[in-house]
Amino acid sequence: MNTEHEIMTFEVNGLIYKIVIVEAFQGDNLLGLAEYPQKKITLKLEDIDVMIKTLKHELTHVWLEEFGHNQHETKSYNNEDICEIVACSNNFINENVAKFKKNFTEQENNYRG
Repeated sequence: MNTEHEIMTFEVNGLIYKIVIVEAFQGDNLLGLAEYPQKKITLKLEDIDVMIKTLKHELTHVWLEEFGHNQHETKSYNNEDICEIVACSNNFINENVAKFKKNFTEQENNYRG
């Protein structure tokens, strides 16, 4: 990956994660990546709407991981499971997306030439 620009940090279940922006992921067509051991979400610099959709996706991965919904095993979730996950993670995701949007907008000129 190329140079990272930290946009913000957030707390989830007592742990501090950071969100960083990169111009591209080397050799991949990724838009975002959640790295649990590093406590980091990396987003590719894109249109703000693409980054927000990607951030919501990556925040969901982080929320699931940090609240014990292991994503590394074969699991099947029924409708009630999915509804409970969405209901419990909704405020966490929306609050962090709003913070990201504000911070990114304030710093956008640092990343776009």
